Formats: sequence, C-alpha cells, structure tokens
Amino acid sequence: MKTRLIISAVSVLLMALACGADKGEFAFKKITDDHYRRVKGGLEFSVEDTVKWVYTFPALKKERNVGVVVLKKELVWVDIESRPERLSPGKNIIYGDTRDFDEGTYRIVITEKNKKLDEIEFQVYREHDDLRYR
Repeated sequence: MKTRLIISAVSVLLMALACGADKGEFAFKKITDDHYRRVKGGLEFSVEDTVKWVYTFPALKKERNVGVVVLKKELVWVDIESRPERLSPGKNIIYGDTRDFDEGTYRIVITEKNKKLDEIEFQVYREHDDLRYR
C-alpha cells in the first residue's frame, strides 16, 4: 500500500514537471529600452510605440515546431498573424513586434500540435490630444 502511494506521488510529480516544461516566458521592450522585461499581464502600449516582444522557452534538447498566433478582439477574436516557428537547442526564442497595430485588445498565443502552450493579452491605446498636454 505504501509503495503504491509513493509510486502515485512520483507519477503525479513527473507529470507536473513535464507539463510545466512546455511553458516559457513572455517579455516586452519599447524601442527606447535597453532590455526586455518579463511580464504576466495588465499590459498597455501606445499606438505610437513599436514594442518588441519575445517568448523564451527553457533550454531545449530537441527540435520543436510551434505556432505563433496574434489575435485582435473585434466582435470576435480575429487572426491578424499566424506563423510557424522551428525551435532547436540553439534557438529557443520567438521574436515579434507590435508595429502597425491599431487601437484595441490583442492576444499572442503560442501553440504546438493544436494545443495552446501559453498566451498573453495586452491593450494598444491611442493618446487623445486633450489628455496629452495636461
């Protein structure tokens, strides 16, 4: 009985570690920044700024093919960009930017084999003239 409990606990721990190994981290930076900043949410960027973003996976042991999907919220979520990315032990970072994004709510989704690995949502806003010079 005790052996079964230990085996079950080890199995659950290994599954949790395996699932967590797929996740990476998002980081963003404005053109004027020197480095990327890791963030979890609550992001807002001006339409005037081009913001670069990265998604970094932990060290990879083999090649992986993932998808990058950028969505904009209209009446429903609309696909504005989707592309494949091939990752390898020497290339574990995905790059992108917010160039030419209009005002609105956006979501970046990282996928693999039709499974969502991670996502982040952010707002792009337009400064109004009456607020800019207060």
